[in-house]
Amino acid sequence: MYPELWTIPIINYTVKSYGFMLMIGFFTGSYMAAKRAEKLRCNPDLVLNCAILSLIGSMAGARIFYVVHYWDTRFAHLPNPLWAIVDISKGGMELFGGIAGAMIVVLTYLLIKRESIRLYLDIFVPTLMWGIAFGRLGCFLNGCCWGGVCQDGPAHTWAMSFPYGSSVHHSQYQDRLVKLPAELLQNSSIGAFAPLPREHVFLDPLERNKYARLLENAQEGYELERKVDPDSPATTAAQREIAKYEKQANEE
Repeated sequence: MYPELWTIPIINYTVKSYGFMLMIGFFTGSYMAAKRAEKLRCNPDLVLNCAILSLIGSMAGARIFYVVHYWDTRFAHLPNPLWAIVDISKGGMELFGGIAGAMIVVLTYLLIKRESIRLYLDIFVPTLMWGIAFGRLGCFLNGCCWGGVCQDGPAHTWAMSFPYGSSVHHSQYQDRLVKLPAELLQNSSIGAFAPLPREHVFLDPLERNKYARLLENAQEGYELERKVDPDSPATTAAQREIAKYEKQANEE
C-alpha cells in the first residue's frame, strides 16, 4: 500500500493518500454537479453550497459513526477520549456515517430554501457515486481496505497480488483466507502460529531461531540455579538473560 504520497518541504507536512483522493473526488464531483445543474437550468450556486455543507456533514457523520462503532475497543480505555474523538489525524471514518451526515444537512438546506428535493437529489447522486469511487481508492492506498480473496476462475479474471509479509497478506492469514506451508510459520509471543517475517524467509533455520534457542538455554540455567539458591547472584543473572532473550526472540 502507499498511505503517504509526499512530504511538503520546509513545513514537513506529509500528504496522505486517503485525504488526497477525497479532495480530488470532492472538487471534481462538485464541478460536475454544478455543470449538471446548469444544463437543467437549476442554480449552480445552490449546488456548490450543498457541496460545502455535505463535506462538513459527511466528515462529522463518518467520524461519529466510527466512534460509536469502535468505542469499546479504541476509545473507552483512553485517558482523554474526548480529544481522541476529534483527533482525525490518525484516520477513523466510515462510509455509511458520511453518507448519512451529508444527506441530513443537504435535505435540511433544501427544505429551508424550499427547493425541489427530488430534482436536486437527481443532480447529486452521480456525484455521490463519483466521490465514493475516489474514497475507495483512498482506502486501498491507505492499506485499510483491499477486498476479498480472488478464487481460481477464468483466465481473464482481474485481481491484484500482494507480496508475502505485507499487511494484507498477514491479515488474510489471520482471517484464514490464505494458507501457508509449515516452513513459513513460527510460534508468536502469544503461543499462536504466525507467518515468518519476510526478512527471515531466506535465513538459515539455525540462524533464524537463534534467540529462541538462547532463551530456552537461559530458562534451563535459571531453573538449575533457582534450585540451588533462589537468591544467588547467578540466579539473578539468569533472570536478566531470560528477559533479554525474550525480547530478542519476539523480534525474530
